[in-house]
Amino acid sequence: MEGIIITGIVFFFVYKIIEFSVLQNNRKHLINRMSQISPETFQSNINALNDAQNSKSNGNRFSSLRWGVLALSVGLGWFLGELMYWEACHVGHHISRESMIIPTTAIFAGIALIVVYFIEKKEFKSAKGSE
Repeated sequence: MEGIIITGIVFFFVYKIIEFSVLQNNRKHLINRMSQISPETFQSNINALNDAQNSKSNGNRFSSLRWGVLALSVGLGWFLGELMYWEACHVGHHISRESMIIPTTAIFAGIALIVVYFIEKKEFKSAKGSE
């Protein structure tokens, strides 16, 4: 067991040494290329990168809402599936727990994603209207 750990450590350090040398060569190459670029071209490239970053962040603006609503709905679907299973067993029906939990969880998750879609759509329309 110790031999495997020592071998892993040796390979890790060899990998890191190679990685650092490659990164150093890439940085030198990048510095050489940047010295050949005019300031106007450099500024226009920076502006294009900023615009791309802003458009990307606008697309992920609702990711927290999406994941939060999805997690809440999956929990609610699971809970209702458990309640339905417990009630079905209490009445005397013999069904499997998965046959109640999986469909309710999937239904509530789907409903949550549809609700989030309409919320995002409404926000995008109001954002375009205010611009």
